[in-house]
Amino acid sequence: MKPSAAILATTALTLAAGTASAIDLTFVSWGGAYQNSQVKAYAEPYMAGHPDVKIVWDESSSEAVAKLRAMNEAGDLTWDLVDVTIVDAMRLCDEGLAMEVDIDAVATPDGTPASEDFGTDTQRLADQAKYISYGPARESSAPLVGKHVDLAIDMVPHMPTDPANATNIVMMDFPWWADHRDDLDAKFQAWLA
Repeated sequence: MKPSAAILATTALTLAAGTASAIDLTFVSWGGAYQNSQVKAYAEPYMAGHPDVKIVWDESSSEAVAKLRAMNEAGDLTWDLVDVTIVDAMRLCDEGLAMEVDIDAVATPDGTPASEDFGTDTQRLADQAKYISYGPARESSAPLVGKHVDLAIDMVPHMPTDPANATNIVMMDFPWWADHRDDLDAKFQAWLA
């Protein structure tokens, strides 16, 4: 049985643990180096400790909103965890296709507080930076960022969260885009035709 009540719209791989039978989970991400960093930092270590869990990857995060709408309409949600942008997460929550999850407050099905869970703990988030220069989601992870696993270069100065890289930040108006994205997409497609 696939859990379809909640789709976590984050990169945190919060997993149910401790079940006796085999578990197949479908994770949706973006492919490429980013997904590889998720596989290496989260999925492979988790599956090594939980041989009953098999993670299947779907590289269609860019189409997640449309695909989730179609799955919902067909009554056949087959994804267990979806990595989407903030704007798409807002849209999916507004439509009831995802739910907002406070990572710090929620407990996993086995009772582990999310703050101590495998996919959201401070060290695990820092470990992802060994594979790609994406800043960890938790501020407490930043001091734990080390060297790139293959290149052995210090990854700290390459993180977008490094203060030296935050001098010319442009913030996106996430609520505006969440409210207007579908209309703008339709107008753009009409213009292309």
